[in-house]
Amino acid sequence: MSETDSRFYELMVIISGDLTEKEFEKELDEVRGMLKEASTAIDYEESWGKRDLAFKIKRQGRGFYVIFDFHAVPEAIKELTGNVKLHPTVLRHIIVSLPDDYVSGKYKETMVHRRKQEQDEQEEARVKRHAATAQDDLDAEARAAASAKAKPSKPEKNLDEIVSNPDINVG
Repeated sequence: MSETDSRFYELMVIISGDLTEKEFEKELDEVRGMLKEASTAIDYEESWGKRDLAFKIKRQGRGFYVIFDFHAVPEAIKELTGNVKLHPTVLRHIIVSLPDDYVSGKYKETMVHRRKQEQDEQEEARVKRHAATAQDDLDAEARAAASAKAKPSKPEKNLDEIVSNPDINVG
C-alpha cells in the first residue's frame, strides 16, 4: 500500500452488547487487526462504551460503539467491509470517506462550530430580510406621500351648492 494513494476514512462498529468487558476487548482486538491489515495508519480510536440501540439488531438491544479514523487505499475498503461484515459479534458497521481537513476526535467541537456558523448565517439573513422589509415600508410611504402631493386637490362642493343645482332632483 502506498501512503500517497491512501484516503482518510472512518469506521464505526457496534459490537454485541451481550459480551463481557473482557470478551469485548478480545473482539475489539480482532477488529483492530482487520483494520491494521487493510489500512496504512490508524489515526484515532474512540470507544463510546455500551449503549442502548435505537432498535433491536440481531435480537439485541445494547451494543458497544467504537469509532476508528484511518488511512487506507480505496481498494482495501472492499475487503475490510467484507471482513467486518462477516465478523460474528459485529452487529452493524459503516465506513465513510472523510474530508482531508477533518480533525480526528474533534467531532463535537467541529459540529458546535458548524452549528454556530449556521446560526450566525441565519441571523444575518433574518436581519437583512428585516432591513429590506423596513426599507420597502419606507419606500411605500414615500411613494404614497409623493403621489398625494402630485394630485391636484379637487374643490369640495358644498351641500348647499348640490341641493340648489336644478339638474339634480333631490325631492
